[in-house]
Amino acid sequence: LMKDAGVDACIVNVRGAEYIVGPAAVNYTSASEQQAFDLEYSASDRYRALMAGALNYIADDAGAGQECVIGQLVLGLPLNTYHKNVEALTHHARGEHMVRQPGADQHRRVTVKDVHVMVQPHGALLAFGVAHPALLKDNRWTLVIDVGGGTLDWFVARGTTPNWARSGAHPKAMLHCAY
Repeated sequence: LMKDAGVDACIVNVRGAEYIVGPAAVNYTSASEQQAFDLEYSASDRYRALMAGALNYIADDAGAGQECVIGQLVLGLPLNTYHKNVEALTHHARGEHMVRQPGADQHRRVTVKDVHVMVQPHGALLAFGVAHPALLKDNRWTLVIDVGGGTLDWFVARGTTPNWARSGAHPKAMLHCAY
């Protein structure tokens, strides 16, 4: 399928099906393939392939060769699927993942030791807090609106502490509008 070395993509095998993942993947897929995000998306083979591809790129950035160990991986889920899918995603992400570079016969082993899954807008708030720590120190109220592909999430927090009663999600967002 992808015999050219140097293509910015990797090949991931999920339950016998090969997926092309990475920036160059768009050159090998049909424009008619829809990106479907349902409540079980994080358990889908497509999600698992994308995650393994992302792990491959993390290993590249770390300068790892054929073996890479990630001590702590943080992943995000939309608010409306978090409680249902957090355990399964944590279980799947932890452990060994094999990816192959285009034109290569050998696989790269990426091992994830520990996984923390959080709701996606909470991760956005924490990332913002790293860049602007003074804004979260005084315990003020914040609202994060995450207009994602599959869901529209709103997340209310005092400082970095979530207010779950005032947070929520709508199961349709930008992809629904685009389609």
